[in-house]
Amino acid sequence: MSQIEPMPVDKAVELYLEHRSDEVTENTVRSHEYRLKHVIRWADGRDDVGTTADLDGRKLLEYRKWRRKDGDLSVTSLHTQLTTVRVWVSFLEDIDAVEQNLSERIDVPALNGGEERDEVLPKDHAEQIDHYLNQFEYASRDHVLWTILYGVGVRLGGAHSLDIEDFDRDEQRLWFEHRPDAGTTLKNGYSGERPVSLSDHITTVIADYIDNVRPSVTDDHGRQPLIAGETTRPSKSTLRRIVYRWTQPCQIGADCPHNRLEAECDAAGYTNVPSGCPSIVSPHAIRKRTIIDYRKDEIPDKYISDRCNVSQQIMDKHYDVRTEEEKQEDRRDYFE
Repeated sequence: MSQIEPMPVDKAVELYLEHRSDEVTENTVRSHEYRLKHVIRWADGRDDVGTTADLDGRKLLEYRKWRRKDGDLSVTSLHTQLTTVRVWVSFLEDIDAVEQNLSERIDVPALNGGEERDEVLPKDHAEQIDHYLNQFEYASRDHVLWTILYGVGVRLGGAHSLDIEDFDRDEQRLWFEHRPDAGTTLKNGYSGERPVSLSDHITTVIADYIDNVRPSVTDDHGRQPLIAGETTRPSKSTLRRIVYRWTQPCQIGADCPHNRLEAECDAAGYTNVPSGCPSIVSPHAIRKRTIIDYRKDEIPDKYISDRCNVSQQIMDKHYDVRTEEEKQEDRRDYFE
């Protein structure tokens, strides 16, 4: 794991804005500067927030409550402000100024009245992405990441943990291992370790990437990451931004469903803005799409559970898209 290199909160905001100024419009930079000045003001008023290393999930939750009350903000305004904070924290993850995955713990309110959004990648959108990457980005790093997430249904952390040696092209499988002492972890720890079988197509895509595209790099622990950056193993934040990019319709040649002109859209192709494009979804939404499709194909839940490392209880709670009438009809066979 990379060691945190803290910096003063105001300097962290200044560095972020300087970074963004090369990639977005001046108006966008000014908007982010306005929203983040409240973070500086909040930090200056606390004795327990001196540097970015002091930021954690609890303090960011306290900031959320403080900002809502301080600005008397509506849900929409709070959503906008916290989205910028989340993008800023994601940037700090990339430069090792805060703990990894801290941005995921920022509670950004949804715009449907505050209820949690039941996010799943639409089937037709998933198929469009899959077709585009197979045709125009074949065997690239992004294509391999997408193929593992969508074609296998694993968590982002599982894809991040893979080494070249975890891929067996002859047996057509991936092996997921929990290696906390070597820089990568699985959500469910050692109980998440498992082999996963691969289709002919997925095996060929990964093999072609390794043989022809993947740079010859090792990470800080001397391991050879399967999904490789130019010099080391990409961070989870980097992989997450790859997902954000390719779930934007404009990036796969589709029309913008939000009536935006790509040339005038700050979110287009910009991977640091997870909510800048309404069509963007998280890696979990891809996993949910895959598990739902497995169940629709009537693959036994036990096999899905083993493959995707998900319990029956969680599948029934989050991955059951049947209507109440359909559930009642399924029960009928047992009571008639």
